[in-house]
Amino acid sequence: MLKNKLTGILIDFDGVISKNSVTINLEFLHYFINKISPIPFETIKSYFKIANCFLQQPAVDLLFSSLGIKDHQELFLSELNSLKEFNNKKIKIEDDFDHFIKFCQKKNIRYKIFSLADKSKFSSIRSLTDNDIYQLTGKSKANISTYSSLQRELKIEIADWAMIDDNPLVLRAGNLSGLTTLLMKNDMYGINDHKDYEEFIDFKVNSFNEIQEILNK
Repeated sequence: MLKNKLTGILIDFDGVISKNSVTINLEFLHYFINKISPIPFETIKSYFKIANCFLQQPAVDLLFSSLGIKDHQELFLSELNSLKEFNNKKIKIEDDFDHFIKFCQKKNIRYKIFSLADKSKFSSIRSLTDNDIYQLTGKSKANISTYSSLQRELKIEIADWAMIDDNPLVLRAGNLSGLTTLLMKNDMYGINDHKDYEEFIDFKVNSFNEIQEILNK
């Protein structure tokens, strides 16, 4: 049951609007690094699951510097930010996302795409405009101060907003800031990733249709 009537919602892209994009990004990262130096997939995955909510540049810098492949970092970032598909898998927008946006419009619920993903990834979503995107340049979603900045910039009451993300570390920061938090389940994060963050997660969902049901109650 919602604590407050929501007036707005923050929506992540990788792993939420596009559930498979987060897995594709990880697979590409592993492939790119292994062209240079062999590293087990699970090692890369463990780092990726934590770091994908941090600022992209320093997160990649730490990994590539630690592995001694920093000279390849610029090429990796360039290819990652233009990535549309990998291993014959295209980055796919969830089928019920457009319907969810129409639902929010009908209910007068504001929405912002709150994501570290490159803006070019949103270009295929016809229901979105540039004004629907909150640019996270120079900010980490795991940093509580990010949400203080957001409240000032959007002139909102944070307690009347919610956020949808797949990363439990992000939801921790959002919850501590006063947001209602919804965890979108996907193939990246399992039960063991969630268990230490249960107190920061208000709802766990599998789809945008399930979120509509919550908002309708």
